[in-house]
Amino acid sequence: LAGAMVGGVEICLTYPLEFVKCQMQLQQEHPPSNRSLSSAGTKGMLQTMRDTMQSRGFLGLYRGLSSWLLFSFPRSAIRFSTYESSVRLYERAFGLHHSNVSTPAWVALSGGTVAGVAEAATSMTPMHCIQIKMQQDGAKPVPRFRHIFHAIACIIREEGVYRGLLAGMEATVLKAAVNNCIRFGLMSELTRWRKNSKGLGQGAPLPTIETLGLGALAGALSAVATHPIDTVKSNMQGNALHKSKFGGTTWGCMKWVLRENGIYGLFRGIQPRILRVSCEVGLHFALFDLFSRKLDSIIG
Repeated sequence: LAGAMVGGVEICLTYPLEFVKCQMQLQQEHPPSNRSLSSAGTKGMLQTMRDTMQSRGFLGLYRGLSSWLLFSFPRSAIRFSTYESSVRLYERAFGLHHSNVSTPAWVALSGGTVAGVAEAATSMTPMHCIQIKMQQDGAKPVPRFRHIFHAIACIIREEGVYRGLLAGMEATVLKAAVNNCIRFGLMSELTRWRKNSKGLGQGAPLPTIETLGLGALAGALSAVATHPIDTVKSNMQGNALHKSKFGGTTWGCMKWVLRENGIYGLFRGIQPRILRVSCEVGLHFALFDLFSRKLDSIIG
């Protein structure tokens, strides 16, 4: 429940950065006549935001948000519940559950990887597919999708479930597994270091602001490490104009991006992603810890 509450709060605050990131990654998708979108990658993050607001208003930065709201609750709940269940399973299997020491790094890394795979396979892939298609549809002079459920129906009817809602599954699972491995593993070690430096017991909570800062650092590092595969994922899910050129495969898409834009092409949109993911992960860990303690006190 705490994970689900965190997901909804976080995405409403950070979604404009996700929107800008996708526009920068998919700039080849837009025709040259559409200056506000086709030049998003070359103009940079702030210019992309200004162009979008001038042409579509402030709410233009929230096109595609409904897919995140639909999936953010199960996504966050699956991520945190799978991580905690995996950690408990490892601790019982290796006799660590009676120990007073904090969770070992390898347990946190393994639990994070499992959580990432579960999150991506069940909710993250369709969420991103719908988001990108709704963003692209909203950029048209006359958008076709009336709402998210109409968008889902149209996508399934025209592309099928696998090609329409599960495109880029391999890249999404790989990205989520590495992301959560880094985030949970690094957060576990940073939290242990901070508690030791303050002389706190491992069961004592850190102040919320410190948890927020440590989570933001873990998020930023994971965003840098996985951005190339995130760019590949976005192109596989939304770059219909060039999909035939890379055959719809993860490796083919990566080679196409490198051939067309060089190594820089794999890092388009990294600035808004670092900002968004830092906020996302920091808020997730801080609010999850806070909500969990509040819920535990209420439930008893």
